[in-house]
Amino acid sequence: MNDYPKISITKGHYELPSGAHVDAKINLAEIYSDPRYLRHVAHDLTVQAQRYMCTDVAVMNEAVALATIIANRLADTSRLFIFAEHENRYILPECVDDKLFGRRCLLVVNLNSSGKLLGRLVQAVRSAGGHPVAAAAIYSQLESGPEGLPLVSYEPAGSLPIHTNSRDDCPQCKRGLQPDRIIDIGTVIRI
Repeated sequence: MNDYPKISITKGHYELPSGAHVDAKINLAEIYSDPRYLRHVAHDLTVQAQRYMCTDVAVMNEAVALATIIANRLADTSRLFIFAEHENRYILPECVDDKLFGRRCLLVVNLNSSGKLLGRLVQAVRSAGGHPVAAAAIYSQLESGPEGLPLVSYEPAGSLPIHTNSRDDCPQCKRGLQPDRIIDIGTVIRI
């Protein structure tokens, strides 16, 4: 039995790091501030991802806590590869760069609204010699990852009333409303 409620959202007008506009944001801080809730979400994603025979986990800075729990549950030999942004691309530190070669990776992100962030992680893993075999997200508005990559999510696509638009197609922008910018898990700034 699931003791946790459906992930909550806050209605509004937000601009994501990808540039997409949404009419609601997921309250990730609720999950990340409750260690039991975070472990529950990580366990659910791990169980779903195990069918893809991933050996390791790759993540960008945004979802490290979630990815760490998943890596610990995925397999005894799993390693966590944390990519950092450098000059508008994601890279691994030199000391671990060659250790990803040939590894089957589960890519972890918090949210997958447009697929752009996950696509960049796919490119980074491939550039480091790894093989992206599946992706995991707390919530995804898409059924699969880039290039048909299998994607598992805690909240299935379409289960939350969130609508994504480009800036040009955003109904709230057309009415002259400025969005708040989401820059990371818990930070929203006024533009």
